[in-house]
Amino acid sequence: MKKYIFFIALMVFSCSANSQNMVYRCFEIDFQDFFKNDTVSLSVNHHQVFKNEILNSDFSTGITNVRVRVCFHKKRGLIVYESKSFEIDNLSQPIVLKVHINGVLNEYKINLKQGEYIGLSMKRSGGLNIYQSKMPFEYE
Repeated sequence: MKKYIFFIALMVFSCSANSQNMVYRCFEIDFQDFFKNDTVSLSVNHHQVFKNEILNSDFSTGITNVRVRVCFHKKRGLIVYESKSFEIDNLSQPIVLKVHINGVLNEYKINLKQGEYIGLSMKRSGGLNIYQSKMPFEYE
């Protein structure tokens, strides 16, 4: 269902574009391992995606149920989270992720040349590990 909504939103977004030669860049954010009743908020370049979500990882698969997908062309973009999608303006690079976990701010600058698949996992000490890959993460 989420993929269907993303596809429809992306089609609407691309149909509203003025240029015939648009090249879209997309990236995906997965909240992965070691979340246990953690309160999390996420912003992408000052655009709030969600606020105060309670995240729990499935320790057998190593992932939460939270995945965010962002597609953009030049400075215009589309963010898809769960069944929601919204257009954004001024999505400049580098991409800045602001992740509040239990009231503590973690800020990351993302260079998409290092990969468009981004994984965030809790450290056992309470901070975040960030992983970036050019290939999708595999979960069992």
